[in-house]
Amino acid sequence: MGDAQVRRHYDELSAVYDRDRNQRFFQRAVDRYLDLLGPAPGRVLEIGCGTGSYLIALRQRGIDAVGIDLSPRMCEVARARLAAAGVGGEGVVACADAELDFVLPGPFDCIVFMDCWEFLPEPRRALELARRALSTSGRVLILTPNALARPLIELLEALRIKSLRPAFQFGNSRVAATRRVAGGLFDVAASGTLFGALERYFVLVPAPSRAEAG
Repeated sequence: MGDAQVRRHYDELSAVYDRDRNQRFFQRAVDRYLDLLGPAPGRVLEIGCGTGSYLIALRQRGIDAVGIDLSPRMCEVARARLAAAGVGGEGVVACADAELDFVLPGPFDCIVFMDCWEFLPEPRRALELARRALSTSGRVLILTPNALARPLIELLEALRIKSLRPAFQFGNSRVAATRRVAGGLFDVAASGTLFGALERYFVLVPAPSRAEAG
């Protein structure tokens, strides 16, 4: 699925994206997100920030978090929601393609791919940009639907329990595929599943350069 299709889909979804949100599940998701970020995440860049729900949760906790999203309308909603929550500001949200330019200046201590990894036609390019934008001790966190849970995810979407979205490139979220894409740039420091194995996460740390390895 190309960027134009993903952008159009989320532009159309932006007005209703947060409607009927299950607050109990969302709070649980925020708690798990904070666990993965750790007690002192530093400066965070969230790629695929959508309407800003997680950015609001982070910034309300005093975390220096900014975000980018491919959808201009999602970004507009996110800016308005952040401002209404009193945690907005100049340069907090930017519209950008994760495979072309992050736009917001680094360095970042943690770069998060928030449920967008499965859409990227060139995930290697996105990781190359992430490596450049990271601080020397930074890391990358990937949150993505679990490829092995695809039948259940599609059932939940068919039953309208989950919001419909474009067809995932589920291959991106397989462990072997992620290791292959990251190879030479990042090592997979940790991986696992969340929410009954519906979601998979990866924690990537910069791979040693050849000079360091030698």
